Amino acid sequence: MRTITVGGLIESRDLTLIKVMGVPDRPGIAGRLFRQLAALKVNVEFISSAPDAHGTANLILCVSNRDGERVAEQLEMLRASVDAAKVEAVRDVATIGVYGPHFRETPDIAAHLFTCLAQREIQVLGVSTSISTVACLVKESELDKAREAICGAFRLP
Repeated sequence: MRTITVGGLIESRDLTLIKVMGVPDRPGIAGRLFRQLAALKVNVEFISSAPDAHGTANLILCVSNRDGERVAEQLEMLRASVDAAKVEAVRDVATIGVYGPHFRETPDIAAHLFTCLAQREIQVLGVSTSISTVACLVKESELDKAREAICGAFRLP
């Protein structure tokens, strides 16, 4: 595997992963859920969503562990009103990823990242990307191992 140069490493620990599963895939639901979190003054550090073949979507987000329980409770209270199947919380996760200025011109960054984590048997719990970032959710207990894998696979400043 070749070494790819990136702009740096990003990570955040002490997070709770909240999964809102089986949400109807229609406009307005995500806005409604995130408006509630904004009213609670909760910072959401990670968001990912994908529709499935059944007309529903699975929405995942991360908040700090200190906010995790009340966010999960708030989303559970809203679950029935948005017709979601279930809300689940997983404590002690972390985000780790890479960023860089030339991701648009480097098509194999995601493949490189997932491969180096898989070689260390690190389970990716979620993925979020932007034009310049690829971030993965991992168990916090695997964060150091994930950092070592990434530092060995990418050229960092």
